[in-house]
Amino acid sequence: MKKDIRLTKELYFINNRVKFNLRDLMDEFSISKSTALRDISSLEEIGVPLYAEYGKNGGYQVINQHFLPPVYFSDDEVFSIFFAMQMLAFFITTPFQSEYDFITKKLIESLPDNQKKCTEHHEKKALI
Repeated sequence: MKKDIRLTKELYFINNRVKFNLRDLMDEFSISKSTALRDISSLEEIGVPLYAEYGKNGGYQVINQHFLPPVYFSDDEVFSIFFAMQMLAFFITTPFQSEYDFITKKLIESLPDNQKKCTEHHEKKALI
């Protein structure tokens, strides 16, 4: 499993626990102790507020419980979302057109700059 995917899954895993330890991560994700330690460091680097308790009954906990990570989409996922939104435009009797427009705008604003440029390019092609 790629590290970025594993870290995302670990974020959701630890978000649903009051307390966890390295063994929990090792068992859940089939990783070594050194990988689990590197992952903990990576999670802290990206801003996950972790508190460590040392000793026999030690472990980790998220300081701000229910820390929800941002949602990241691959380019293909972004394109499929926008494709689905454009397909909804073909339905004449949809009561949610303003919501679709707002969702589209919100999604575009939340994308990293490189994905915004790709999305704008594909939108222009779709309108031609």
